[in-house]
Amino acid sequence: MVTYSKLQNVTNIMIFNLALADLIVGIVIIPAVLSSTIIGEWIGDATSCKVIGILNASILVVSVWMLVVISIIRYVLVAFPHRSHTLLTKRKAYAVVVLLWIWSFVSAATAELWSPYYYHPQIFDCWFDYSIPFKHQFLMILINILLPLSIMIFAYIKIYLILRKQYRNALGNRLPLARLKDDAKVTRMMFIVLLAFLLAWSPGAFILQFFFFIQPVSPFILNLVFIVGYSNSAINCFIYGFLNKTFRHSFERILTCHKCRKSTNSSF
Repeated sequence: MVTYSKLQNVTNIMIFNLALADLIVGIVIIPAVLSSTIIGEWIGDATSCKVIGILNASILVVSVWMLVVISIIRYVLVAFPHRSHTLLTKRKAYAVVVLLWIWSFVSAATAELWSPYYYHPQIFDCWFDYSIPFKHQFLMILINILLPLSIMIFAYIKIYLILRKQYRNALGNRLPLARLKDDAKVTRMMFIVLLAFLLAWSPGAFILQFFFFIQPVSPFILNLVFIVGYSNSAINCFIYGFLNKTFRHSFERILTCHKCRKSTNSSF
């Protein structure tokens, strides 16, 4: 991220942190869940289960709010292009990133106060106890699901309306069409990331609520739900690679330089 200056804009700072969250899922959470699935029980002690549970919840929270911030950034860039350089600075972006990571861990950790994390053998994963007071559940759903989803829907509707209006004006040679196309491409990519996240986790959220409050769901369905949810972390890598040329070319250069260093070292 710090190697190439082209990656140093506010949108890509957020994308990098989304990718970091996906990486944590891939190297920490998924191996733990797979090991428990194969063995049939939690591989560690109660403390490690709580750590994985908190990490699991915090990754979901930070991913949702990163998507919210990205939608706001795209809205500011499209609606206020001449003020975006002062409104959207790298310093502000890094401050927001730090606050989001802190909030995600605090939000996930405080859930332990009224809903202890423990191993659920039905889903082979560590998660909080769903038998918590409804007001606590509603507050968590409101802050980490309904509120961010409402903000993102509003932002992308406004972006679509503004881009459509600007595109019509650009056809009359009143606006540079190239800039509008760039804005549209990046916005489309981030909307696809959002859509992939919703498609991956929305069914799981619904089925888990059904499972814990209405009637049992077969282990096969529960496992399928979590496989689909965790697959979102892998899907995002392909989305970034195919739809973001800057990321693709920069990572190609990083890999090329790494190979060059290895070949240079081996020649001595």
